[in-house]
Amino acid sequence: MPVELKLLRLDDLQAWIDGSKLRVAEAAAMIVERGALLFVAAVKAEMGVGSAPQVRSGALRRSVRADPPVMGPTQVSVRLGPTMIYSRIQELGGVTGRDHRTHLKPRPYVKPAIEKTAPVVQDLARDLWNAALKG
Repeated sequence: MPVELKLLRLDDLQAWIDGSKLRVAEAAAMIVERGALLFVAAVKAEMGVGSAPQVRSGALRRSVRADPPVMGPTQVSVRLGPTMIYSRIQELGGVTGRDHRTHLKPRPYVKPAIEKTAPVVQDLARDLWNAALKG
């Protein structure tokens, strides 16, 4: 079976590599930023549904946020989630109150949002990576 080998000029190859690096970095930032926004929207939508915390003042819902993505040399990261001091005990349950007499049952709202958002973010990542690599 014959094999065809197409040689590129070295400067053409270098230009393609440089362009690919930039496109991949931009795609990574877009995936992280859009994924974070989808997650925040999903967490807020979970509140008041089923066993999730009911909305009273709205403070817990308003505390859910995503910081801007941070670009590192080999990664893009984002900090996201609720910031209220009682957000963790609402999600996981636990003992609270004076003399720790009150036991709160778990009221998950973050984990269900992650489970709902993960497939959407995976599809988004696949599409953006493919577009970046095709150039």
